[in-house]
Amino acid sequence: MFEDCPDLANFYEEIVTKVSAFSLQLEVGDNKEERLTLSQSWPEDCHPFKSPESSFVAKAHDTIKDVMDAALKKHTLLDNSDTKGT
Repeated sequence: MFEDCPDLANFYEEIVTKVSAFSLQLEVGDNKEERLTLSQSWPEDCHPFKSPESSFVAKAHDTIKDVMDAALKKHTLLDNSDTKGT
């Protein structure tokens, strides 16, 4: 669908990486015991069901918003640099 679009590919890679940080992951221990875990990079006080929902939602929202804001800023800067040369 998209070819030769490294910026778009990098954007989606960052979104997936950030979402996976706050997504529960199934781990199987040595004794075959299964448990749900979060990425170590995700704050413990923002657990999806062990902490207040509002804390988790706010942190997840801010995480994705940061990615979106950075992409928008980069895109805006690129657009401005393109028009300055004309």
